[in-house]
Amino acid sequence: MKYLYFLLTTILLVSTIIQSKKEADNDDNDSNKDEKSEGQGGIGNDLLKNLEKLSNFLGDSAESSSDEDDDDNGGGSSAFGNADNSTYCYSRDDNPYKYFSTKTLYPQYNDSAQFAPIPGCKSRYIWMTMRHGIRYATTSKCIQYIQLTDFRDKIIENVGSEKAKLCMEDVFGFLFWMPDDLRKAKPNGLTPNGREQILDFGKLLKASFGHLFPEKYDPDKIQIDYTDEDKSIDSVEAMMEALFGNRSLPSDPTGVLSKQLYVKCKRPRFNMDRETKQNYTYLMEHSPQADLMCLRVSEKLGFLDEPLDYYNVSILYNACQYELAWGRVTSPWCSVFEKEDLELMEYIGDISYYYFCGPGNPYNMLQGCVILKDLIHQLLSAAEAFENDLPHHTVSLYMGHSTSVLHVAAQLGIINDQQHLTHHNYESNPNRRYRTSIVAPYNANIMIVLYECTFNDRYQIKILLNEKPVIYPGICDPETGLCSLHSFQKLFKDFITWEECSHKYCSHSIDQICHFLDIPKEECDLVKTQMQDLDRGEPQKAAGPERQPKSEQKIRKMNRLNAFVIFVILTAFAYVVVSFLDSYYPLPAADKKKKDHESKQKKKEVK
Repeated sequence: MKYLYFLLTTILLVSTIIQSKKEADNDDNDSNKDEKSEGQGGIGNDLLKNLEKLSNFLGDSAESSSDEDDDDNGGGSSAFGNADNSTYCYSRDDNPYKYFSTKTLYPQYNDSAQFAPIPGCKSRYIWMTMRHGIRYATTSKCIQYIQLTDFRDKIIENVGSEKAKLCMEDVFGFLFWMPDDLRKAKPNGLTPNGREQILDFGKLLKASFGHLFPEKYDPDKIQIDYTDEDKSIDSVEAMMEALFGNRSLPSDPTGVLSKQLYVKCKRPRFNMDRETKQNYTYLMEHSPQADLMCLRVSEKLGFLDEPLDYYNVSILYNACQYELAWGRVTSPWCSVFEKEDLELMEYIGDISYYYFCGPGNPYNMLQGCVILKDLIHQLLSAAEAFENDLPHHTVSLYMGHSTSVLHVAAQLGIINDQQHLTHHNYESNPNRRYRTSIVAPYNANIMIVLYECTFNDRYQIKILLNEKPVIYPGICDPETGLCSLHSFQKLFKDFITWEECSHKYCSHSIDQICHFLDIPKEECDLVKTQMQDLDRGEPQKAAGPERQPKSEQKIRKMNRLNAFVIFVILTAFAYVVVSFLDSYYPLPAADKKKKDHESKQKKKEVK
C-alpha cells in the first residue's frame, strides 16, 4: 500500500508542476487583477460554488417547470443563469440551420435516376471535377478548437452569475461538451465519414456507368488528376478503392489541376471598393450587420462587458461547422448563434469565394478558363474519336478543392448573378445563385456525360451539378437534360481559340490583363496601385487592415500558491485513503511475516 501511496503522490506532484508551468507563462499582474476583481476564493472555492450552483439550477429548473407552465420559453431565472430566457433555443430546433458555406455536408441525393440510361443514347465519356470529402481542420484551427475548453468554462461561469442568456438545454450542451479526440487525426486529411462518402459516390458511379470503368485501373482508359494535399490524395485513394478495389494512387496525373489552377502568383484584386480601397470581404466582416451579430453572441454568452470581435466569433463558428461535419448530430457552439447570424456567416463565406475564385474578380475568369478549355477540348476530341472508331479514354476525373468546383461553375455561367455580391446588398440577395453551401459542399462535383445518340444531332451532353441537371435554355431538353454538344461548344468558342487562356497567366502584366478582360482604366489604375503596395510590403493599404486576434477573455488560472495548497490537500487526502484501506484491508499474517523476513534479510546483507 505504501507503493500505491507514493504512486498517487507522484502523479499529483507531476500534474501540479505541469499546471504551475502553464500558469507561469501568463502575466502575473493580469492574474492578480483577475483574482481581485472576482473577489476572494481560489479554485477550490470556485469548484464548490459551481457545484452548489448546479444543484440549485437543477432544483430551480424543476420548480419553475411546474410553477410556470404558461411561459412558452420556460421562464424564471435560476442560480445558474437566465436559462430558458433566450429568444432562440438551438437544442429545441427540429430543423436547425445547416448551411455553412464550403463546410456544408454534401446532400445525400445519390439520385441514380439522373444516371439512368436514356432511350436512344449510350454514355461514352465522363468529364468530372470533384471536391475532396469531409476533412479535418488545419493544425492552427485544431489548436483553436481544443483550446475552447477554457472558453467553455468561462461561459459556464457567466451562466452561473446570470450574465448569459442560454436555454436550459443549450446550457447542458456546454456542461457536457468535450472536444473531439484529434490525437490520431491528420490535420487537413480526410475524416472517416469523409472517406465513406467518397466510397459511396464511387460505387454509385461504378454501378451506373460500369461499361466506362475497366475492372482494373488502366491509364489509357481513365485519366485522373489530383493536387498534392492530403485531403485530395486521401479522396483519390478512396475513389480508386470504390472503382477498382485498389487504393494505390495513379502514377501519371494529367496535371490540369496541380499545374494550371493552383499556380502560386500574385493575384490582382479587381472590383475592390473604390471609396475605401478595401476588399469586400473585409468590409462585410466589419459591416453593421456583423457588429450586431458579435453583440448578439456576446450577450448570449454573457460577455457584454468585453464583447467578442469578429475574429473570436469566427472561431466559435468554425467549431460549430466542423463538429457537425465530423459526425455530431448537434454542437453546443452552434447554439451561440441565431439563425440570422448563421445566414450572415454563410454570406460572408460566399462573398469571400466570390472574389477569390468567382466572377467577382475578372482575373479569376482568366485563371479558370484553363480547366474550361480542357473540358471543351476533351468533349470534342472524344466525339471525334468515337465518330471515327478511334481509341479514347472514357473518364477524366479531377480531384480538387472547393475552388476548382467554383471555378468551373463560374466559367459555365451556372452561378453568376446579375449584380456583384457586396457588403451593401446583403439583404437583397437571399436568393443569390452564387451560394457555396449549395454549389461547393464537401464532396461537391460537376459531371458532364457525353452521349452518342440516334438523333440527328448525334452527340449530346448532360451537365450535372451535385447530381442535379443543369439546363441551358434553348440548347437543352428540360425533360431528359440532354444538351447539344455542338450548341454547347459554340457558347464557349471564345475560350477555345483564346491563346492567352493558359497557365502562363502569372507572367501577364496588369496592362495585358486589363486589355484581355476589357477592364476600365480607372479600375486598372487602382489595381496597379494595389500591386505596387504589395511589392513594397504594404498589403494592408490595399486589402484592408489585417485582422488581429482580440485579447483572450481572462479566465482565472491556478497560480503557484493555489497549486501548492491543492497539492498538500490532495496528498493528505491520499494518505487518509491509503491509511483507511490499510486498516480495513490489512495484509494477511503470512504475507506480512514474509515481508518482514525479507526486510531483515536485506538488512543483514547490507551489514
